[in-house]
Amino acid sequence: MTEAAESYRAAGLEVAMLAGPLPAGAVAQDLEVALAAWQRAVPQAVALVEPETPVLQGKAPLLAQAEKALAAEGMAYVTQPGGIGARATGDVPRAGIFRVLDTRRDKAAVITRTLDRAGFEAARDGATVVMLSAWPESVAGLTAWAAEEGAKYNLAPLSALIGAGKAK
Repeated sequence: MTEAAESYRAAGLEVAMLAGPLPAGAVAQDLEVALAAWQRAVPQAVALVEPETPVLQGKAPLLAQAEKALAAEGMAYVTQPGGIGARATGDVPRAGIFRVLDTRRDKAAVITRTLDRAGFEAARDGATVVMLSAWPESVAGLTAWAAEEGAKYNLAPLSALIGAGKAK
């Protein structure tokens, strides 16, 4: 995982770490251990992304601890569609994902159609965050869409949108 993230960063793409499950009844120390492990796996990450089933939302003490740690690293906190959204709290920028593009490991053509929809939403709302995995079809779809349709939009990495500014 670390090598893949390094190669994507070298190619100019941003990477984020996806939060993993925490033990039942997790406390701050459990979260600290988990964050350290996630950061070792993806040291180039600009953000911590909640999984589809959140591990921090609704758990105020853990979320506060995570935000403190993320702020110290200059990272952002990102929620899945329907999450708490793009409210900044303290020193931690937040963003809400409009759509995860490749939950079914879709082909490149499906990715490009979904990006068209995200572009429509961005034009309407001012900005839209999308997420995709580093599957070859996903990257191919993004690359094809950016070459043909990307000029219509001000494409920017997540860090530019939320001001995280971390470029490991």
